[in-house]
Amino acid sequence: MIIGGLALFLNFFAAATLAFFFGVAAVSAAGLFRTPWQSIDASGRRRLLWVAVSTPWLLALGVSVFFLLSLSVDVPWVGQLVHWHHVNAFNFYSWHAYPSLLLLLMFVAIAVKTYRSAASHLRAYGLLKLALNDEQLLESQVPQAFSAGFLVPEVFISTGLIDQLEKHELQIVQHHEQAHVNRRDSLKKLIFSFLSSFFLLRVAQPMRQAMSLCMEQCADECAVSGGTDRADVAMTLLKVTKLMRAYGARGDTASLTCAFGDSEAKARVTYLILPQPARSIPLVLMMALLSAIALLCLLSVDTVHHVIETLFTH
Repeated sequence: MIIGGLALFLNFFAAATLAFFFGVAAVSAAGLFRTPWQSIDASGRRRLLWVAVSTPWLLALGVSVFFLLSLSVDVPWVGQLVHWHHVNAFNFYSWHAYPSLLLLLMFVAIAVKTYRSAASHLRAYGLLKLALNDEQLLESQVPQAFSAGFLVPEVFISTGLIDQLEKHELQIVQHHEQAHVNRRDSLKKLIFSFLSSFFLLRVAQPMRQAMSLCMEQCADECAVSGGTDRADVAMTLLKVTKLMRAYGARGDTASLTCAFGDSEAKARVTYLILPQPARSIPLVLMMALLSAIALLCLLSVDTVHHVIETLFTH
């Protein structure tokens, strides 16, 4: 049994852990990454996915602050909502410790996996930089174009691709990849992969694929915004994809690089050619959705705590 300040911290962490797993369950149930959301434009879906993977962390922080507020501020309705009677005592053998321990183990495992993925990407990035010729091109017959790197990303285009593209097609590829560089999409992929790893694989995998598609569609839009016709961007995408497949090179949505061709090519061409979704997600609506989840969490965490407490003590 621990008494005092450390016990207070551990109890807050236990409450935050419950809120975290509540957020994971709520986002998973909401299905924010599924087909109906394809009617929203790429930028809106991208923001929504970031809100989805951030929700458990924001809820955990919010619940911790709220519980701290209940102890430090004399507000009657707060005290009625939160009434944890033994907040200054913590028993490692009670049920409170198990969710917290589970979250800590998950965090360590996911952090190690993310570190290894980042280290592998940086090693490949270093080798790619060494392979550039005097014209800053990759000496390779395999047609490929992609961006890589975290803090100082760069565009990599092979001589095998340049030899088979027209000038305007090469400009489209360059504008697309430069958009990834400007947004540091490889770094964002790494962060998103880390945050989504706290969800079940059958939930996390579609979320990562959806984010990868959103990034590619936003980069395609940047190529269009430079004055290029949407049909030309779509035709260039199909051409590069065909060239890559002829050499056995395929895009990988799980990779931290951002490749131009063969990455969700069909969905990207459809997005470019068909009329664009008119719907976007207003920031106010996203904040309202997050606030509703947070309120539901606050109303539930203390109740869940006492229900479990009753089950374990009776």
